Amino acid sequence: MNFKHASVFLLTALFGAAQSSQAQSNFQPGSVVSLDGKEQTGLIDYREWRVNPRKISFIKTLGGETLAFSVAELASFKVDGKDSFTRAVVTKDMAPVEQQEVIDGSPGETVTDTVFLRILTKGHAVELYELYDTKPHFYIREKDGDYQELTYKVSYNANTSNLEYKYTYRNQLQKFAFGHSDENRLLGYLATINYNERDLMKVVAAINKVKVERKKGSLINYFAAAGPVMTTLKTTGTTDLADFDFKTNTGFTIGAGIDFASSRNLQDLLIRFELFYTSTKYEGSGKLTDYLPEGAIGTYTLKHNNLTPSLSLLYSFVRAPKFKLYAGLGVDYNFSSYSDNTYRLKWINYDKENERENYLKLEKNWMSVSARIGAIIGNKLEIGLVGKVAGSFENMMLINAKPTIYGLRVGYRFKRNI
Repeated sequence: MNFKHASVFLLTALFGAAQSSQAQSNFQPGSVVSLDGKEQTGLIDYREWRVNPRKISFIKTLGGETLAFSVAELASFKVDGKDSFTRAVVTKDMAPVEQQEVIDGSPGETVTDTVFLRILTKGHAVELYELYDTKPHFYIREKDGDYQELTYKVSYNANTSNLEYKYTYRNQLQKFAFGHSDENRLLGYLATINYNERDLMKVVAAINKVKVERKKGSLINYFAAAGPVMTTLKTTGTTDLADFDFKTNTGFTIGAGIDFASSRNLQDLLIRFELFYTSTKYEGSGKLTDYLPEGAIGTYTLKHNNLTPSLSLLYSFVRAPKFKLYAGLGVDYNFSSYSDNTYRLKWINYDKENERENYLKLEKNWMSVSARIGAIIGNKLEIGLVGKVAGSFENMMLINAKPTIYGLRVGYRFKRNI
């Protein structure tokens, strides 16, 4: 099986695995509380919900009957050591906050809904909750009080063509700061906090005089990988190489990297930094009729070694508890060396040969853009394809030599926390 066929097979297998992963379960220890206050312990199918769930799957024991519970049936549920949710009737401000939706004048309204709120922090003074549907909503609740949405609004001023921001949630929290033993520090926080889980939890914890429970807001994974690389070369311009046929060669790549995963509601995104060494070879040949008397056969050989640090942004467009399928783009900086860069010419039926070393003027340092697609399986194994889509190592006015480089990588991940 050649590299092209192996790549097609891999892509087909990845998409097949993506489809099957959607049906996989991830039952974790937890408990549910019904509306009449009855608690059941068992296992909950934990989906690392980006959007707050409206129903969950529950089993009492492994292999037992799967029960479905909706927000109409449960008062609360929790997945041990991970998330806790409580049922609540809330009002939601549905006005958009994303720039383009605001400029387009997308309508917003306030609606009442029964939802599962994720519990962020509790305390003697105020509790903090999160709801994520089409956008994030945060709620506070004083002891035995009603749920109050912390309000954040974005509007478009057509006269100035600017967006205007209203940080009402800062004012809503100020009443808890006045008279507090740490009033000045709290008011300082409130003057600058953003509308996100980390900032709001920090302030509410300070109000309650408790420590912030550290949760995985920024997750890190290390990995190492290796695999084959397919290369070929396309040349144009004022050079004999423009008439050459370059065959596909196979080299190898090996390296390591680190992934940074963002917080819960951005878990689909990964920032990846990696460093890979790649060894490749380019070979081309052609018959040249311009050389008298009967033409000549030209051959060109380039041996290329590359050390490449790169920074990539990856998007997981399929994400299940034990399977992720991602795609993305990266910016690479290549440190290159060339052990062979030779053009050889042999005349047909004529005892004459010519050899020219360092034939192409090649860069030692050059930038490129790479595309990638791959899968993370079981939080341990990673398989992916990487290809350079822009950038070239030649530096000549009248000759263009564009390399095609595609790599198949198989990697191992050292931490299981994405």
